[in-house]
Amino acid sequence: MLLESPLIIGNGKSEFVDIEILKDKNDMPFIPGTSVIGVLRHYFTDNFPEKRGESFNYFWDSLKKSKSDNKQNTIQSAFICHDLYSTDAKIYVRDGVRINSAKQIAEDKGKYDFEIIDKGASFDLFWKLL
Repeated sequence: MLLESPLIIGNGKSEFVDIEILKDKNDMPFIPGTSVIGVLRHYFTDNFPEKRGESFNYFWDSLKKSKSDNKQNTIQSAFICHDLYSTDAKIYVRDGVRINSAKQIAEDKGKYDFEIIDKGASFDLFWKLL
């Protein structure tokens, strides 16, 4: 998979900048497979509502109530996506400014910085359909 535009996927930490890119133990950026699956599921849910049903839930790994004990059990997804790793990604820091939406002006002390993965980075992609 090749990025056609910059990507920001934050890790929730902010040691060096306000928003850091998610990285693996070797400090290389990656995209969690669960994030890819979540985006695709959201797309199909919004754009093909008539296709929703039991087979949709089996494909996307939804919760289903057991008829015998009324407990919720997770159904294993038929669609598996491994985490996507890159060996050639370039990370840059960009600046942003918080905007006051009511006044449409920059907020006082509203400057922040964030990391992005530059366009052109390639990520491995492994999908499996059971």
